[in-house]
Amino acid sequence: MKKTIHAVAALTVAASIPAVAEGELQWNLLFTGNNYSVTGAQGQTYSTLTVNLGSAQVSDGVCTTPGNSNRVLIEDSASPVSVTNNFSLVVQGGLASTITTDYPVLFGFGLGQSNNFKVNANRASSDLGIAPEGYALNADYSVRGGSIAPGMCTYIVTYTYNESDKTASLTLYQDAVLVASALTNSIGTDKEGPLDYFTVGGRPYNNTSNLSNFSFTNMQLYSGVLTQEQILALSPNATVPEPATATLSLLALAGLCARRRRK
Repeated sequence: MKKTIHAVAALTVAASIPAVAEGELQWNLLFTGNNYSVTGAQGQTYSTLTVNLGSAQVSDGVCTTPGNSNRVLIEDSASPVSVTNNFSLVVQGGLASTITTDYPVLFGFGLGQSNNFKVNANRASSDLGIAPEGYALNADYSVRGGSIAPGMCTYIVTYTYNESDKTASLTLYQDAVLVASALTNSIGTDKEGPLDYFTVGGRPYNNTSNLSNFSFTNMQLYSGVLTQEQILALSPNATVPEPATATLSLLALAGLCARRRRK
């Protein structure tokens, strides 16, 4: 019962507390035709971001990772945000085929290979979650949900750093619907640093495990936490539920995930 209450609290608070300020675009990685461009907030060239496509193929503005060899790696040598700031990451994409392995990673982000977070899928239940590498999560406030299936959608992760206790709150939206959340334990000074490492189609830690056959058209990094209005504007496939329906959905999700943890 205690874990159920915690799960409800985590999702309800994440959904209802407004951001202090709007998210501000820092860079936009966009695929067009058979190539890509990286621009800054004003449309200028963003020169510090390097993209290693590996074995991914780019065609008609879509980059697709193979799912069986390596992932796309994106590094920023002069990142404007760090893991002790608030930020938001937007990925327009989706699985290009059904899941055939356990916990394939859709995309990841963080401080180098060793200290990062990844959005992954559970093959058995087809739900989504945020999992850490190098960081530790508070299990009572970390909830999985949503449903993963082949097809394009908008994934948005918001990250809020809590200066008072040095924890971070993360939320995952799928087409503007809050589907998962996580709360870290206190982040030590040895795990602080710039947000400079991003992957698509596999985990940040290495290039050979938890791969996914994932297609995406663009990735955007924002400083600050996106508002609900911004999240809706960035999610073209979003449907806006009635407030009562949205609240019931959050409660149902929290209860379901709490029951899963008890099994």
